[in-house]
Amino acid sequence: TKMDGLKSRLETLMAQSLHEGKTQAALTLFDVSIHHVVKIARLLRLGHALVVGEGGNGKRSLTKLAAWVQGYVVCSLDPSAKYQIEDLRNEIREVYMKVGLRDELIALLVSDATLIDESFLVPISEILSTGDMRNLFSPEDVETIHDNMKNYAKDCGHESDRDTCLRLFKEKVRKSLRLALCLTPGNKLRQRAARFPRSEEHTSEL
Repeated sequence: TKMDGLKSRLETLMAQSLHEGKTQAALTLFDVSIHHVVKIARLLRLGHALVVGEGGNGKRSLTKLAAWVQGYVVCSLDPSAKYQIEDLRNEIREVYMKVGLRDELIALLVSDATLIDESFLVPISEILSTGDMRNLFSPEDVETIHDNMKNYAKDCGHESDRDTCLRLFKEKVRKSLRLALCLTPGNKLRQRAARFPRSEEHTSEL
């Protein structure tokens, strides 16, 4: 059946992920799990995803599998106790460089554990809303982007000045970076959604 074929494909993908060290354990794929993977994969193909589910129900693992189905490399933000917002910005900056300059497809996984400070939602919301973050790059970063994007700009029929190269870089990031928010339902989620309504634009509930 179609479901059996899809299950076989997902199991093959999980086996490959285990072999490559991307994950430590295989999931048991029930029909409902496959349904959720397909739904999340569809959301990630279209844009960012908010996956809501109780703790321990596998939402992170299913989201990772859905991202792999779509060809994304999964990066998780798992901060330590001393993690500050500047550390978050630096990690996001590195992801932007990988996506914009190396043409990597990346799904950035954000969970309740990531949001150890509510201020972390500000840059996350900026990415969800515009695909960009204010003052993310240093002057040295901008020069690196300019140098690496000149030929790409010319190949696309554009000028290769700094502003044009930075704009094209950000367009590549918007096209190839996905945010996957894996959060637990409850009052805190409702408060976050009220403050940052764009986070509910693409939602899959588990």
